[in-house]
Formats: sequence, structure tokens, C-alpha cells
Amino acid sequence: MGSGQTSNTAFSMDAYTVVDLLSYYKVNDKVRLNLDMKNLFNREYEEGAFGNVYAYTL
Repeated sequence: MGSGQTSNTAFSMDAYTVVDLLSYYKVNDKVRLNLDMKNLFNREYEEGAFGNVYAYTL
């Protein structure tokens, strides 16, 4: 096998803020109402990127 080389690692992701909201109301000892909202302001964002891509020469 030949030597391995990594891909260009100059890629960077922008910072972001996401607001989630969770609340509940206890009706009695056996009943609890929940409200769970994700990404309250509907912002688009990237959670992650692929990494460690290698190219090998023969």
C-alpha cells in the first residue's frame, strides 16, 4: 500500500444558537402534561460534518 494523505482540513462551520423549550404541568400524582418545543425560532444549522477522509496512493 502507498502512503495516506488527509483531505483539505480548512473547512469550518459557523457558530449557532438553538432555543428549545420544555415545560410540564402536574395535574395530579398520576397525570402530568408535557410541552416540548425544539428549535423555537426555526433556525437552520448544521449539526456536524464528515471528517477523517483519506486518499491512498498505490
